Amino acid sequence: MRTSKKRILTVIGFIAVAVIVNCIATFLLTPYASPSSEMWDKYRTRKGQKIDMIYVGTSQCYEGIDPDIMDRITGLSSQNMGTNAQSFLDSKRAIRAAAADHRIKEVVFVIDYMYMMSGTERYAKPEATFVYAENRGQSLGKRIRNGASFVFDKRYFGKPESIAFFFPWLNNTNKFPKTIPFNIKAKLGLVKIRPDNQNYLRTAKGFKTFDRTINYNTVSRQERTTWNSRDLSKESMDTLKEICSFCKSRGIRLTVVGAPVPISYVLSYGGDYFQRYTYLKEFFKKYDVPFYDMNLADQRLYHRDATGFKDWDHTNVRGAEAFSEALGRLIKESREGKDVSGYFYSRDDFLASVSYIDTVNLEVKAEKGKGIRAGAYAYYGSGVQAEYQFAVRRTGEKKFHIFRKYGSGRTAVYYPKTSGSYEIRVYARTIGSTAPFERFYTKQAAYWA
Repeated sequence: MRTSKKRILTVIGFIAVAVIVNCIATFLLTPYASPSSEMWDKYRTRKGQKIDMIYVGTSQCYEGIDPDIMDRITGLSSQNMGTNAQSFLDSKRAIRAAAADHRIKEVVFVIDYMYMMSGTERYAKPEATFVYAENRGQSLGKRIRNGASFVFDKRYFGKPESIAFFFPWLNNTNKFPKTIPFNIKAKLGLVKIRPDNQNYLRTAKGFKTFDRTINYNTVSRQERTTWNSRDLSKESMDTLKEICSFCKSRGIRLTVVGAPVPISYVLSYGGDYFQRYTYLKEFFKKYDVPFYDMNLADQRLYHRDATGFKDWDHTNVRGAEAFSEALGRLIKESREGKDVSGYFYSRDDFLASVSYIDTVNLEVKAEKGKGIRAGAYAYYGSGVQAEYQFAVRRTGEKKFHIFRKYGSGRTAVYYPKTSGSYEIRVYARTIGSTAPFERFYTKQAAYWA
């Protein structure tokens, strides 16, 4: 009997220690601000306040839509509820919460196309982090229900993801251990932090600003991409149907929007981009839901600027201002019953509007004793013809040396005299241009003579 009692006490003691260690690890390792915690914290500060409209979606949403600009144009009061890698399921959770708490009138759903496809519908870590953040300050009963919805989800139940849910630091960890002391001070309120490029702090209405600007000549390339409706996820499409039905049943006006991205991202799909656009237009039309792809908006509505992006998927603060201005007008005029379809390009008109080279890609392949083969392709519109020039320098040298002058050919071969590491650069410009180049890109190759 004593042995059994001792064992029970040992187990209880072990569990207690494990709980304490888990709490300490969670405090030390989880960041003071994450996309989900900031979203829910800012949302909760508006308890009792009027919120007419919310925005849901991934980082393209919370980095792209400024509620202050939207409110000024539409006359509504709104909140950005986008979070990092927000699944369609979590978008639905956010909509339900706002409908219950604020009886919202409108929802703008910034759709991330990736989450439509089989195999990319949902990711455990951001979903778990979403639930943690939603649970902060909630009643015990609601926290248990929310946690159970994740742990017993058929996608995760019985797998490591369901166990990891009980250890928040496994799902939401500070990526840079050296910043742990600062993280502790931030959580204790010992330092004053302002929103910047290094954190996820947002405005009171949930908007996150970034002032970085993409360098089209040096960032990793946007590769050619494909899309096929046969690869769509049934789970994702069913969730989209549920969102449409829920909003309709509550009298909530739903608008689905494709966020703006650099032109090369659109062109990388070729004709597949417009097939996807047509498919979604028809899909949402069945539920009387308007769908607008801002990448196809013309200059009368959306003043696109190549400097308005921080990377291949997201706007910076300048791009967000232009996006929000355009979206605000779109929402306002649509609510007033105006026909806004004329603001959007057809496929041919869109391609004709890209009258420049957006980026140039480069592929290199070194073959022993046969030289370094370089192949380039640029992204541009239908009215453009490109020409390419190739240059080389040995790694460590300061200057590039031209080994093939401008011409329409997209390939060239460089024959090094000695083995070593070389950098191949391609320059691209529109035929007829007198500029040294419009875009360039560099790749490295190791060569054996």
